[in-house]
Amino acid sequence: MNPKYLALVGGGVTTIIGSSFGAYYLSQDKTIGDKLKKLNSNLIETVDEYEVAFKENKSTKEFTNLISLDNEKITSDSTLVAGGKALKAWCEKQYKKGLSKGNIEELITKVTNYCSEPPVDISAKLKKQGKSLAGEWSSQLVAVKQKTDDTLLGELQKINRGIKTMNDENQAPVIEALEKWCNDNVKTKLTDDKQDTTWNKVVPRCIEDATT
Repeated sequence: MNPKYLALVGGGVTTIIGSSFGAYYLSQDKTIGDKLKKLNSNLIETVDEYEVAFKENKSTKEFTNLISLDNEKITSDSTLVAGGKALKAWCEKQYKKGLSKGNIEELITKVTNYCSEPPVDISAKLKKQGKSLAGEWSSQLVAVKQKTDDTLLGELQKINRGIKTMNDENQAPVIEALEKWCNDNVKTKLTDDKQDTTWNKVVPRCIEDATT
């Protein structure tokens, strides 16, 4: 066979095209899914990740409107199971769409934003939001004690049984326990904190100048 030509066989039809063009054609992405994989986008793979991604984006009306199913309207009040299922169906549908000019302009950014893996843990979520742990833990303890937190003392006592109250004369053990609690809990995986139970403790306890 002439090396200048490449035979592409499909559907019983053989097409002869220039070898250079053939190699170029075969190397091209055909779908949005192909394009994202080539860009090494970390696409969501598990049910838990879909549910977390839904939770992280559900406050955006554009997002809930996009993923709403024909037979089920998805809102910020939808369950994580329903929202995760709808997001999975939407993402998989978009992956199969061709790379037309319109799809590239309208969908690539949205699919990348909504179908990529969410932050792995609380630490990653904080970083994404531009937040960081307190730098001065003695000052942080003073701020934390001004807030209503009925469970903090008990949780710090699990770390150091010598702690009696939040206002112990020797504050060093309390400060150290607070720092340890924060450093340990920011490692919590978001898939293990779907109801934001730990997140809602970390923010007021561990983030400098946090107001909620």
